[in-house]
Amino acid sequence: MARVMPRKAPTKKPTKRKRHDPEQSRRFIETAKQIGVDETPGAFEKAFKRVVKPPKR
Repeated sequence: MARVMPRKAPTKKPTKRKRHDPEQSRRFIETAKQIGVDETPGAFEKAFKRVVKPPKR
């Protein structure tokens, strides 16, 4: 019986995406200001703890 070589996936270059859209960033910041986002470190920690589970001991 002959050995069958496994097929390799064709190699493709990833498509280049524009990483920063100034217009989208402006809209994001404007919306955050309108809803009253709190930028203090304490507010960040509080929100972060709501989302991330504490590490297992």
